[in-house]
Formats: sequence, C-alpha cells, structure tokens
Amino acid sequence: MIRLSKPFHVTSVSIERWYQRRLVGRPYQDLTSHAAIDRQGPPPDPGPDPGGGQTRTIKPPNGPSPSTSFLLSKPHASRTTTLQKGFPMNHRSSLRRHSLVATALCTALLACNASRSQAASFTWTGAGANGSWSTAANWAPSGITTGTTPHTVTYNNNVNTTGTVAAEYTLTSLDFTNTAGAFTINGNSPTRFIRMQGNITNSSTATQTINTILAYPQAVSSTGTFTIGGSGNILLANSIRSGPAVTVNVVGTGTVSLASVAPSIAFAGTLATTESGILEIGTDGVIINGGYVNNGSLFVNGGFAMNQMTLNSSGTVSFAVPADPNLVNTIQYGDGSSYGGTLSVNLSGTYANTGTSPTLANPISFQLFVNTNELATGGFTAVRGSYAETNLTFTEIGTTGYWYSNAIVGGAQDGQYVTFAENTGLLMIVPEPSAVVIAGVGVALAGWRMARRRKGGKPSA
Repeated sequence: MIRLSKPFHVTSVSIERWYQRRLVGRPYQDLTSHAAIDRQGPPPDPGPDPGGGQTRTIKPPNGPSPSTSFLLSKPHASRTTTLQKGFPMNHRSSLRRHSLVATALCTALLACNASRSQAASFTWTGAGANGSWSTAANWAPSGITTGTTPHTVTYNNNVNTTGTVAAEYTLTSLDFTNTAGAFTINGNSPTRFIRMQGNITNSSTATQTINTILAYPQAVSSTGTFTIGGSGNILLANSIRSGPAVTVNVVGTGTVSLASVAPSIAFAGTLATTESGILEIGTDGVIINGGYVNNGSLFVNGGFAMNQMTLNSSGTVSFAVPADPNLVNTIQYGDGSSYGGTLSVNLSGTYANTGTSPTLANPISFQLFVNTNELATGGFTAVRGSYAETNLTFTEIGTTGYWYSNAIVGGAQDGQYVTFAENTGLLMIVPEPSAVVIAGVGVALAGWRMARRRKGGKPSA
C-alpha cells in the first residue's frame, strides 16, 4: 500500500522512477514502458554519446561479471544503461510486468486526481432569476453539481436571500460570513436535502434559517464530529438525520434554535451543547432518537424528548414556564440519564391566593422532567428562577433533591413560594413558606410514589 502523506502532482515519470528504484536499487535511468531489452555479447566501448548523453552500468545483485550483458535502451534517447551479467534470465518479463503495473498505477492515480479536482468551493452570488440552487448564475464559479460530490458553500452578500435546495447536495462546509444577510434555505422534500460532511458556521449578525433536511452520515458504522454555530444565530427548521456514532456540537456565542416542524426522529447520534454553546428548543418541540449532552446553555420553550439526557455540571437548563400548567414545556428522557449543573425556571403566570389559589392539597404544578423508565441519577447544583416579578433563589433540603424558594412578599401572591423535586420533575407553587408546607409537599410526593406503583412504574428512590 502506498500512503500519500500530502497532496502531490502525479506524473508517469514519478511513478516509473519509484518502480525503477524498487527494481534495481539505483537512481532513475529513464526507464519507461517503451524500453527495449536486447541480449548481446560483451558490451563494446560505447564511446562518447553523440546525443550528449551518457552510458551507465547497473551491477547485478550478486556482484559484477564481465561475460554476458543486457543492453537496456530507450528509443530516441541520448542515454544508455547496461545491465551486467548476473540478472536473472526472466528479468525481461519482470521489467515488462513492472512497467505495465507502473502505467496502470499512474493511470489510476491520475484518474483519482481528476475526480478530486471536481470538488470545488462555491460562493452564492444570487445573480440568477430565482433563488434555486440549481440556477447556475447564482454561483461563482457558475453551477454547483448535485449528488455525492462534496463542495464548500459560502454566503457573503445580501442578494436573493430566499434559496431553494432543488436536489441532493453534499457539503463539507456551509459558511455565512460576517457580511452575509439573513438567508433562508428551503427544501421540504425527502429528495431535496443537504448531505452534511462538515460544519455549519454563521459569523453574521443576521439569523440564518435552514429549512431543509440536514443528513449527516447515517450508516451504523459511520463516525464523525461536526459543529453548528458561530457568533450569529442559526434556526434549524427541519429535521436532522444521523447514525448512532455521529456527534453534532452546538458551538459559539450565537443561539442555535431547533424548531422542527418535522421532528428529528431520524437523528440517532449525540446532540451536544459545548460550554460556550447555546441551544434553544422551539415551541413546536423536538424529538430525537439519540442523546443530548449539555455543557452550555439549553433553553426549553417546547417539548424535548430524547433517549438519554446528560446534564453536566458546567451547563444550565432554562425553562420558560407558561401560565397554563396544561401547556407546560417538558423534557422527556430515557434510561441512563443524569441531572447536573443549574436549573433555571421562569414562570410567566401569576396565581392569587383567592379563588383557585394553590393549596397544600392541590398545589399548582408544572411537569418539567418526565422519565420513560429509570429516574435520572445525580442532582442539580443550583436552582434559580423568577415568579411574580421576583427573583427566586432556591435552597435544597439536605441532599434530598427537594428545593424551595424564597417567599413572595406583597401583592396577590404574598406568602407563596415555589418548590422543585428532582425525583418527580415537578415544579409547584404553594401558599406559604412554613415547615408545614414543606411537610405537605412531602405528602404530595408520597402520593405520587403510590400512583407510580399502581401504574407499574418504578417508584422514586
């Protein structure tokens, strides 16, 4: 096997030079597939070469012998090479075989180079009559090829900002520079999508909307780590596909929003938010068959379901809690999940202490987390939030995973405070900050455990 450590220009001369060195152990002697081998008697003194060339003698592997020799000459050449006695008789066929192999290898590598040369970088000009990717005038150089040939695509202007992916395209990178406007790339069709083999970066202050399917490597054996993000915002408004060993990292200081109209069920890999990354789940919600790892910031504005959830200590999970408890945004997770980092809850509704006020027996509750089987391990290191225009700071009761906030002072919510229980995933508003209320919350949690047992679920630890 020949390993190419870096790109180089392949020529027939370079291939034949390599083969001659392997064959005779000497420097290059103009050996080509056109060389002729003639058996002769003792070699005469060639004398000076009228063509200005030279005569060289190549010694056989077992030492020189003056009797029989072979003359290797290239027609129309000004250099002659003599092989002294000692080379095997089948050397002629060996040379021919090696020359044929050299020619075949040269042809293959040149064909490979030609294939690689088809991959190119394309910049969006928007000069076409429409925003279709298939319109040649929209690109420089003119026309981007479809199919599996990989390309890089760059947007750096503000022209023809609504584009349509009209076929299947393969990209090794999709870049929006700092001069790019707000682009929308559409393509709502199973046959009109972008096959991603690289990163998506937005360096513009404008939000980029990708409303077409992003298909990362999907084979079970496929591996790869890719990034989405940058200093600007990116809205992914369609589904994402990948194999189980693929990781897509959300990076940069901009927000990457998932607002999938078609849930990303086909995403079987790992979606991860890096320490600087910001991921937002839109109101439509997102479902993935893979896992989610949070090391940065996760904003939950809709439902988010995954096979496995890992909330690491460096991350923050923020819930926008709607006024109606029936419309609460929820994270649903599977086995092997874990809590960690900071939980932030921001309640948009307010609930008075009269009429349908929260009581010990019937607190207003919001289901933030729900497990499909096993409960998440670990625990949050901090819980914070806001309610009724008051900033909330939570205190954990021992190491139980039960958290309660400071009390609301004044107004219709006077005396209320908020609790959160890790084992149930419930956020609750209760009427007064007292030990009695905390005991009441414990009673409510015990009732939840009994209900779980009746339904056949795994009781809380």
